[in-house]
Formats: sequence, C-alpha cells, structure tokens
Amino acid sequence: MNGWTRFQETFRTAVASIWAHRMRSMLTTLGIIIGVGSVITVVNLTKGLEGRIMSDVKQEGTHTFFISSWVPYSRFKTAKIRRMPMDHQTIRELRELMPQILVASPQSTIFSPQMVVKAGSVTRRVTYLTAVDENGLDLSNRELACGRNFTATDRTTRAPLAILGATIAEDLGLGEHSVGKHFTVSGQTVELVGILKKHGEIPFMPSGGEDEDSAMWGPDGMFFVPFGSLRELARPGAFDSPFWRLQVDAKVPVKEAENTLRQGLRRIRGLRGDDADNFMLESN
Repeated sequence: MNGWTRFQETFRTAVASIWAHRMRSMLTTLGIIIGVGSVITVVNLTKGLEGRIMSDVKQEGTHTFFISSWVPYSRFKTAKIRRMPMDHQTIRELRELMPQILVASPQSTIFSPQMVVKAGSVTRRVTYLTAVDENGLDLSNRELACGRNFTATDRTTRAPLAILGATIAEDLGLGEHSVGKHFTVSGQTVELVGILKKHGEIPFMPSGGEDEDSAMWGPDGMFFVPFGSLRELARPGAFDSPFWRLQVDAKVPVKEAENTLRQGLRRIRGLRGDDADNFMLESN
C-alpha cells in the first residue's frame, strides 16, 4: 500500500468516525471555536485596558507619585516584609523630610458587591465608591461638567456628598438639573454636588443592560465621595491606610524626587540596609 492509498484510507476512517459521532464532533468543534474566540477577546480586552490605564496615568502629570502600603505577593515570597500602614502620620513626617511635596491627597475605596443606588424610581447596583479629598479630582485630572468639587470642609465634616461620572449619572437619570438633589446609597442619603465631563468608554467593555455594574467600567462610571464620609458602608479600617497621590515641585527632577521619597519612607518606616521596601512607590 503506497502513501497516497494509506492517506485515503486514513481520511475515510476519520470521516466515518466523525459521522458516526456527529453530535460529539459538533460539540467539540463548537468548543474549539468558543475557546479560540475567548482567547482573542481576552487579548483585545487586555490591550484596551492597558491603553486606558496608561492614558490615565500619563495625564496625571510627570511629578505625581503614588504610594501605598500594598506590597505584591511575589515580594513576600522572596523577602521578609513587615506590613505597616501608610497613614496620615507617615505622610506628615514625609512632608517634613521633603518640603518639595506640594500636595498629598488620600484615596480609599468603599467596596461592597451589595451596594444599591436609588435615584427616584431608578435603581442601580454599584460595587465600590471612591473616597477622595478636595485635591483628588484635580490631581487625577477629572473635570467637572457641572456642579462643584469637594471642599476641605466637606472632608472634615464627612459630608454625605457625591460627584458622579457621566455614565453612572446618566444611568440614574441625573443631569445638571439634579445638582443639589438627594438620592440614596444602600439606604444612606447623599447629595449630588457635581457630574464629571465624559471621558470615553474603555474599548471592548460591555455597555448598557439593566443589571450592569456601572461602577466597574472606567472613569465615566466612577462614584466619588468626600474622604471619610459614608463610613457606615466601608469595611473597618478602610480609611486608616489609604492610597496617596503626591504632587512634587516640578523644579525637582523626577528621578531625584522618587529617590528622595523612597529614602524618606524607608527612614520613617525603620528600614535599613538590605531590608526590602514594605510599600509601593510609583510614578508615571
């Protein structure tokens, strides 16, 4: 039997087997198509998210730094690290060591998959609220379409106020005419004081739908509250060790500023020699 004959026999056997098990073959083929399609979708989604994140980071300004007590798990596996909070006292000491820090703005997340926002007859579920101080929106280059920013008084009094992204405001039926009106978040009454300018959708993300979690999808779904407010909805300690944005004087070279911040944090946190950093410090 020559090669061509063997090929024909093998091909006929394969076709006969496929035909004999038509349903199984169809499901297998469908599974392969779905699997390949899913991989392509995830790759495209990842690229889209990376593009949006990089865009957001770049617009923060070259002298904006980000610090927190969060440490990647991979670092815990390779070094002995003692967790410490990144609290207000740490930032006060850091500013004393580095007077070139012009602004230090805390940010915390109030997270709960069960939060429900109700405005009039409209109800939407949100997963998290973002708590910022009076400098938070400016440092992240969020512009208001209407209303006002948070103030220092809003922060110190823990005022129950809200500034919404364009999409979540639209989902709730809120617009410029709604500024000053009240709605509820899981039973807590808040006042709408501002709505942000539309930023644009994240590529490849779903939009619309009755049960969509609007707060998940990019800056237009963001829900901001004054730092320290709505503590009833937050987990214990949510405001004790926030993420921080630091704006440093532009006269200081970026690399020099980063090194000074790192050395200052290590000194404040009692790290010596080869001790691994027990904090995150990033710049754009």
